[in-house]
Amino acid sequence: MILVLIPRQKLRTNFLISSPWSLALAGKEDYTYPSPMNYGVWIKNHIRHPLKIDSLWPSSSALGSLMIRHINPATPGYILELGPGIGSFNRAILQRGIPEERLILLDQSPDFTELLLEAFPKARVLCGDATDVVKILQSFGVDEVSKIVSGAPLNAMEVGLRKTICEEAFKLLKPRGSFSQVSYLPIYSIPNSIVTRYHGQKIYSGIALRNIPPAFV
Repeated sequence: MILVLIPRQKLRTNFLISSPWSLALAGKEDYTYPSPMNYGVWIKNHIRHPLKIDSLWPSSSALGSLMIRHINPATPGYILELGPGIGSFNRAILQRGIPEERLILLDQSPDFTELLLEAFPKARVLCGDATDVVKILQSFGVDEVSKIVSGAPLNAMEVGLRKTICEEAFKLLKPRGSFSQVSYLPIYSIPNSIVTRYHGQKIYSGIALRNIPPAFV
């Protein structure tokens, strides 16, 4: 079951935000992705920066499928991923039939960036801070994106940093675009002030039980 809040008249943006109440289960379709990724790099980065990587394990294909199932491949525009890690959500996006050239992947970790460049050579892979996402994308001539998919650990951040990242990201989002955020806690990741400012509609998408740990979207 997916709970959808009825939007107001002047709705600009859809949000896909974590929810403790959604009962939808993800992972009935078990995709197998060819993966050149080195999971040892994930563990090494988790040990170095435990607050920058929410989970000890990379996201499963079940979680990836849940994160992007709302995206219509026919919708034009770039898809921005914040904190792609080793590319679990990217593979789900490609599995949905979306061209790799439409992907913009922004990660802070040079290790992850190197792996992503190898795995997704047609995507635009960038190493940088999400607080500078507007400046970074504009330097490549990109002023807006149609979708944002975020694996960034927003709930582990202090409130000011979380607000800054969300505010910068929504400056890039087209009207009627969507922001899909994963959370490992049953609480909202995107500050309410951002939701209100952009007249957002919250959509509780589900719980990925086939993930370690289970994740909310």
